[in-house]
Amino acid sequence: MKGNAKNKGFTLVELAVVIVIIGVLAAVAVPRFLSTTETAVDAQVQATADAVRSAYSIYLAQHKGTKPSCRDLFSTVEEIRITSNNTAEGVRDANLKLYCLSSGGKATGVQVYNANSATYKDRRHAYTVNFR
Repeated sequence: MKGNAKNKGFTLVELAVVIVIIGVLAAVAVPRFLSTTETAVDAQVQATADAVRSAYSIYLAQHKGTKPSCRDLFSTVEEIRITSNNTAEGVRDANLKLYCLSSGGKATGVQVYNANSATYKDRRHAYTVNFR
C-alpha cells in the first residue's frame, strides 16, 4: 500500500497479483475436488454391491440355504427401492441402478452402476457380483 494517511487502499498491481494467486490456487484445487467426487461415487457403487452381497448371505442363512428371488433380495436392502422384478435404484441417489441376474427365478448375481461414476457408468461397465 502506497500513499500517505489520506490515500489508503490497494494499488491496481497489488489487486492483480492477488487475483492471479487466487486463480492459480483454484486451478490446482478444482481438479482435486472433481476426482474426489468421482472416487466417492465409485465407492458408493462398490459399497452398495457389497451390501447386496451381505443381504444375499443373510437371506441364505435365515432361509436354510434357499436362494432368494431378485425381488426378495432387493427388498432386504434398505438403501435401494425396487423398480421392477429385476431392477432397483438408490433411495438417496436415483442415478444408482441395480440389475439382478437370475436363473430359474433365483438371484445369481447383481450389477451395480451409477451414471455419475467414472468407472461404473452404465450396465456394460457395471460392478458385478456373482453369487455362489
